[in-house]
Amino acid sequence: MSYEAPEPQRIAIERVTSSPFDVTWERMLRDLPAASFRILSHDRDSRFLVVELQHSSGPSRYVDCGRVSRSITLDGRTEEYEYGLAEPGRHREVEELEDGYQISDVTRTLQLVARATLYLRPDGEQRARVTTQIRYELEVEISGTVTPLPRQAGLPEGEVRPLAPRRHRVHFATFETGALPSDGEAICRATGALEQALLAVADPRGADLSAGTGHATWLSRSRKRASVRREAG
Repeated sequence: MSYEAPEPQRIAIERVTSSPFDVTWERMLRDLPAASFRILSHDRDSRFLVVELQHSSGPSRYVDCGRVSRSITLDGRTEEYEYGLAEPGRHREVEELEDGYQISDVTRTLQLVARATLYLRPDGEQRARVTTQIRYELEVEISGTVTPLPRQAGLPEGEVRPLAPRRHRVHFATFETGALPSDGEAICRATGALEQALLAVADPRGADLSAGTGHATWLSRSRKRASVRREAG
C-alpha cells in the first residue's frame, strides 16, 4: 500500500467587501442559512457570527486527507484500489493466516462538522473587513465484513462475519494538519473551499487580501507533494 499526503493550499481567510459594515452584516445574516450554514450565535456589538456546516456526502470538497493506492492478489488474481481518504467508498484487504487468508470487505463512511467564527469590522465608511477562523472535525467510520478463506483448494469458505465498526475523529484548523488514526501516517488539511464559500457570502465581488498587502491573510507553504510509502502488514 502507498500513501500520498495532501498538498498545502493557498487559502484566503480575510476579505474586504464592497459594501459598508451594516449592509455586509445584514447580507450575512440573510444569506448564510441559504448557503447551508447554520448560525449558532451572533453579536452585532461584538461584530462576530458563529456558524456550522455538517456534510456527509462529499467532505473531500472541504478537506483533503491524501490518497491511498493498494492492491491484493489472491488465487493469481490482482485487485487494485485507489481512493481518497476524505471520500466515502469501499475496498478490500487481505491478511495471510497460518491456514489460509482473511478477506476484509471494508466500507468507509464520513461525517464532517466545521465550525467557523466570522469577525466583521468597518474598513472606512464604504467597506467592511471579514475574517474567518474555522475548526474542522472529520469522523471516519470503518465497517464491513470478514471472510476466512482456506489455503487448500476445494475446502469451503469460512463463515462471513461482520467487521467490528471503528470510529476515528480528527480535529484541525485551517492552517493546521490533523493525524487520521485509522490510516497510520495519514494527515488531513483544509482545501480552502469552505473559507472561500464563507467569504463569498460576505461579498462575491470583494477583494481577498494577499501577503503582498502586508497582512498575514494568505498562508502557504510551497513544497513538493509529500509522498509516504509503507508496506502493508
